[in-house]
This record gives sequence, C-alpha cells and structure tokens, in this order.
Amino acid sequence: MATRNSPTTPESGPWEGDVESLLLDQIDAAVIAVDLSGVVTHWNTHAERMFGWSRAEVLGGDVMSIGCVPPEDGQGEEVLATLRAGESWEGDMALVRKDGTPFLAFVKNAPLRCPSGNLIGFVAVSVDVTERRRVESALEQRNAALLRAKKVARLESWEWNPGMDVVEYEDTGEQSTGEGRATFEEILAARVHPDDHERVRQSAARLLAAGHGSTIVHYKGLTPDGGVRHVSTIAEVEADDEGRPVTVLGISQDVTEQREAELALRASEDARRRLLLQLVSAEDGERRRLAGDIHDDAIQVLHAALLRAEALSGMLTEPAQSASAARLEDAVRQAVGNLRNIVAGDPSPSGIGTLSIARGIEVGHIFYFGAKYSA
Repeated sequence: MATRNSPTTPESGPWEGDVESLLLDQIDAAVIAVDLSGVVTHWNTHAERMFGWSRAEVLGGDVMSIGCVPPEDGQGEEVLATLRAGESWEGDMALVRKDGTPFLAFVKNAPLRCPSGNLIGFVAVSVDVTERRRVESALEQRNAALLRAKKVARLESWEWNPGMDVVEYEDTGEQSTGEGRATFEEILAARVHPDDHERVRQSAARLLAAGHGSTIVHYKGLTPDGGVRHVSTIAEVEADDEGRPVTVLGISQDVTEQREAELALRASEDARRRLLLQLVSAEDGERRRLAGDIHDDAIQVLHAALLRAEALSGMLTEPAQSASAARLEDAVRQAVGNLRNIVAGDPSPSGIGTLSIARGIEVGHIFYFGAKYSA
C-alpha cells in the first residue's frame, strides 16, 4: 500500500510527493486517488472543501469506510468493480459530506497504470452538481409546463436560418412529430396547402428584404394525415450588424376552431340580416294593406254619408234646412274627392311616412232611411 510518506516507486504510484500534490491542488475539482485495495493515496484541497474531511484524516484509510459513499445503494462497489476490470466510469453519484449532508456530484473515474501498463490504482475527479441539477430539473419542469401550454394553445415554435436554409421546429400539435429540421421548401410542401405556397413565399421574401421587423401570415396548413387546418404565423427577423438577416424566429398557431367559429358567426349574422329584411318587408306590406283598407273604408263611409245627405235634402221643405243640407252634401262630396285624388307618396296625415295606393274592391252598402232603403 502506498501512503503519503512512503517512498515513490514506478509500481507504487506517480502521485506521492509535494510537487504532485501541489499540481493536483490547483484543480478546481475533488481529486481522489486510491490503490487497488481502495486505500486513499491522494486527497486534494478541493476534496477537503467538498467532503469536509482533511487530507490527514483520510490518507491511508479505505475509501469505502470513510463514509463519503453511502454503502446502502451499492453504487460505490459497482464503480470499483468496473475500475478493477480496467474500464472507466462516469456519471452522477449520491455522496455524503462529513457532517452528513447529502449532495450530488458528477464523478469521472479512471484506472491508473504505471509506465509498464500494469494497473496500480484508480483516480476519481468529482464536481458538486447539486445546484446545477436542481436548476436543470426546474428548467425541465418549466419547459414541460411550457410545452403543455403550447400544446393547449396549439402553438408551434420554429427558427429559420435563411443562409443555411435550415428550419428547426418544435411540433406540439395533436399529430406531433416532435422536434425536427428541414429546408424552407420542405416545410412548405409538408405543412402549407398548395393554394397558399406562393403567398407564404412572397411574405418570407418581403421580410428578408426588409431585414428587420415582423410579419403575420394567415394560410391553410396541412396535417400529417393530409387534413387541412387554418394557421396564423408570426415571424420576426434578426439581422447582423450590417443589416443582413441571419435568423427568422416564428410562432405558428392552429386557429382552425377560431376560424370556423368566425365563419359560423358570420353566417349567423347574414341569416339574421336576411330575417330582419324579411320582417321589414312584411311590416311594410302590412302597413300598405292597412293603409289601403283605411282608404277604401273612409271613401265608402263618406259615400254612404253623401247618399244619406242627398236623401235627406229631398225630404226637407224648409229653405233654411235645404240650404244646410246642400252645404253638407258639398262638404261630403269634397272630402270624397280629396280621398279619391290621393296619390302614392303624399305625406301621411299622421306625419309618419308617406301614403301608398293599393288596389281594392268597393262593395255597396244598404242604408235605412226612414221607410226607404238606399243601395
């Protein structure tokens, strides 16, 4: 077994000695070396800070008995077995500090060989990644939540490098194909309806020619199974210092349901307007009919009154009474003439609208005058 104070030999290990220790202490990672039996032969300064044990406490001791590797999970023994087989191992390991605090470290283990090629020990380089893994886990959770939100909103993000003509996209649709890469024309052929190919090309060309700003494009898209959907895309171009476009970032949203709802609402509004016009027309027709009925009835009543006035005038013998009856006849005859001379478009007597003429049939009436009838 090689210890810190033991003499250095080609077969015992190259790490003993102040120079080697000084060099390894400059590494910003925990460096631990053990011999084939698992005895600690080197423990650098960063290992002291990471684990809490001093170099003096661990040198010459068994690495598995120190307590930095929890024995219950068996991972330490598996790693040692891999190293004794002459193979390297790397990955995350759950470790423990001297005060019992657990932490996660990324460990890279490798076998150590002497110049003759014989296996003489193992070295482990460890970095505390507890905070890094926590941040990565939180980021993964946020990304997963964002992905779910994008899926609910039917959003798809993409990035186009026009210089290399590469589109990288993240598909979150119901028939999602996940992440992918394709050329602009491949995307056009697979995801845009042929009717809108040229319009999308022209929109992209205008955006690149401007070299800045954004644009919104509405088009018919295609699903992997050949279905048609309505898509709204917002694209923004990023340029270099010389104003040349280098990247186009975009968000595409499936607005099929929204579009169909808008079309249904528009159809409903059109139907409502047609119904309203029908009601207005029916109301106008009814108004015309009532006006015609009132007009005919008024003439008939006045005509009957004229006949009665004429009959009454023939029955009177007093001059004064006959004169009054004659004036009454003239007044009624004038009223009948006024009604008969009404033309369409004359102002309504009520002041609401104008008059219209409707064809009608006049029916004779029989009036009783004393002992006589007049038809």
